[in-house]
Amino acid sequence: SHLPSANVPYVHYNTEEVVLFLLAPGSRVRLHNGGSNAPLNLHLGLSGCEGAHLEVAGETRPLQNGRAICFDDGTDHRVWHDGTEERWVLTVRLMHPQLAADPAT
Repeated sequence: SHLPSANVPYVHYNTEEVVLFLLAPGSRVRLHNGGSNAPLNLHLGLSGCEGAHLEVAGETRPLQNGRAICFDDGTDHRVWHDGTEERWVLTVRLMHPQLAADPAT
């Protein structure tokens, strides 16, 4: 079985998806990882990002409306929101571009 967007084999669940995430003010998402480095996460801040932060592999970045951050889902990451508005992020999870249908290529 192959993913619909590329001629690469299915290797991990949730490898490609689009999700809207809401985080209420004062919320915390504990340190976690996706269990595989097959997918990349692309987070695009839509609204309410002031006061929201993303930590990936020990490096913290502020989330910003209209700005994107991309990272390997297999890396430990967490998010917290100290702002005053609901934070909305569009997340696009896609297959890592270095994966190939034929590893010899």
